[in-house]
Amino acid sequence: MPRGTTERSVRHAENNLLAKLVLANVLNGLGIGLTGPLIAYWFAIKFGHGLSDIGPGLAIAFVVGAAGALLASRISRQHGIMNTVIWMRAAGIVFLVAMPLVPWFWAAMALYVARGGSNRGTSGVRQALAAGLTRAERRGLASSVQNVSIQLPRAIGPLIGGALFHAGFLALPFLLGAALQLAYLILYVLFFRHTEAAQVREP
Repeated sequence: MPRGTTERSVRHAENNLLAKLVLANVLNGLGIGLTGPLIAYWFAIKFGHGLSDIGPGLAIAFVVGAAGALLASRISRQHGIMNTVIWMRAAGIVFLVAMPLVPWFWAAMALYVARGGSNRGTSGVRQALAAGLTRAERRGLASSVQNVSIQLPRAIGPLIGGALFHAGFLALPFLLGAALQLAYLILYVLFFRHTEAAQVREP
């Protein structure tokens, strides 16, 4: 087979994977954006607590998110990136659904903190998978596609979530977000489970 034909075939296959990545990430970004940027506002109107209670909880969630990243790295070494994403993101979806259903502030905050560990914790391994979808010379493109395809829809989500919160639908954005993130997880598995990057295990 001519070298040019091989190059075009490989590039086409990589572009196809990147297009699938964009589709999955749009769902993920929109699902995150529905509640993530508005979570302090939601805690305030749902439970009537002020920043002195909400602020420390949000700070703890970021710390737990960092710990989750270390945990995800350790799990991926033994079980691969795909299994790590499935387990941790599935847990995050459960926490997201449960948050608006519990009637106590500290229980909802504990769920938010736990979700910070499970959701944010997978960012690094998902970035690694995205980088592994292409050859080394195109990994910068893959990383850019990964970031942009999440951040743009994530910026749209608060417009929808804020309108729903303002209308009094305090649980609906969480349930919609969970549905979108479940759809993302299903597509992520379908699209990338057989890729070489998803199977990587470190010794």
